[in-house]
Amino acid sequence: MFKKAIKTTNRTQISGKDKKTIKKDLERFFNPDAVKDFLDSNEVIYCDKVSGGKQLIFSNEVNPLLVDATGKGDYLPSLYTLCLHPNLCNFVEINPGVESFVLKGANLMWAGVKPDQDLGQFEADDVRYVKSSEGKIIAVGAMACSSKELAKNGAQGPALIPLHIIGDKLWELGNQIEPEPYKKSEKEEPKQQQEAKASKSEKKDNEEQEDEEEEKGEEGKKKKKDKEKKKKKKVESEEEEVDDNDVDDLAAYMGIAPKKSGGGPPKRKPEPKVVTQKAKEPEVFSDEEDGNKKKGKKKGKAAATTPVSYTHLTLPTIYSVQISVVAVSLKKKTENKA
Repeated sequence: MFKKAIKTTNRTQISGKDKKTIKKDLERFFNPDAVKDFLDSNEVIYCDKVSGGKQLIFSNEVNPLLVDATGKGDYLPSLYTLCLHPNLCNFVEINPGVESFVLKGANLMWAGVKPDQDLGQFEADDVRYVKSSEGKIIAVGAMACSSKELAKNGAQGPALIPLHIIGDKLWELGNQIEPEPYKKSEKEEPKQQQEAKASKSEKKDNEEQEDEEEEKGEEGKKKKKDKEKKKKKKVESEEEEVDDNDVDDLAAYMGIAPKKSGGGPPKRKPEPKVVTQKAKEPEVFSDEEDGNKKKGKKKGKAAATTPVSYTHLTLPTIYSVQISVVAVSLKKKTENKA
């Protein structure tokens, strides 16, 4: 359609009234929400008449936006507009390798259309754009048949007739750069929507803050519990040390082991190993043996005594040995008196 150079004349800026008329005409064939976004994003629109024809081209200061093929409201969005507002109309996705034929201006055949895609309901001459296998918008045109005819005749023959492709003369009227999809700015959104978004964002922030405080509270409780456990273990350890000190004091009081000096709980030192002769257990004598023993003492034959060391014994053993020695001494004193 746009294979030849385009010459335009009589550029004029459309009025608000004309803009409303264009909006009504576009909403008959295209997505109303996308139409609104499209017009809101282009506050200033110019109309250029093509020399030697009835065609009208609507542009902003950079790129062509729409083409009215008959001058009577038969609008075709440019590829610049579709790249920014892809929801204006539906699309047809093609198979790999078909892109080169479409870019040369050839009709898109049903054999080149990607199978198993939902094309929905459509009529002949409905505007749809062509999307490559890589997801790029490469052309826009009119459907060659309706969905009913497709169901009746099957997928054969032409599917779409390209009217505007990347690289043609209409494309060359713009900056020839593929724009990114359009996103609303805060200025273009209604005040109520802005307030609703702000309220939603504030609510989300408050929820996140509450979650953080709750997590901190749980962490604080956990730390407090750990601290109490450590404190309890420390107290139990100190109690064990105090019990050991009390035992040392008792032993010192009984004369069994010297009391350790120095402030605070004394540290236990390793006891020296003493190699001594094993102490003989006290013998129990009969009357005759006891008399013979006395005679032996008179003759000067004293029984040999062996020193006993108690340092290598545990505390209960020391108590029992001490009591045994005291008992034997008392028995001997009693016998001597007798």
